[in-house]
Amino acid sequence: FKICDNQLNNRIDKRIEGWEKEKALHSKILKYRENLLELNPEITDIKQGIKFNQLQIDLMDAMITNLKNLKQQIQDN
Repeated sequence: FKICDNQLNNRIDKRIEGWEKEKALHSKILKYRENLLELNPEITDIKQGIKFNQLQIDLMDAMITNLKNLKQQIQDN
């Protein structure tokens, strides 16, 4: 059973697009939290949220990179 390369590429592109949208959303949240912390440094619990958002963004960057690498490997073969 063989999957059409074009269909697989389209699915990977949709996944990449989804992760990029998710990353953009978390980047906006991170920027909001950083601005909030800058305005009110006494809010200590927001620092955990900032760390969490940064970890999520790092994860999404890794997923996007891995999917792009997978797509390239499929195209090369």
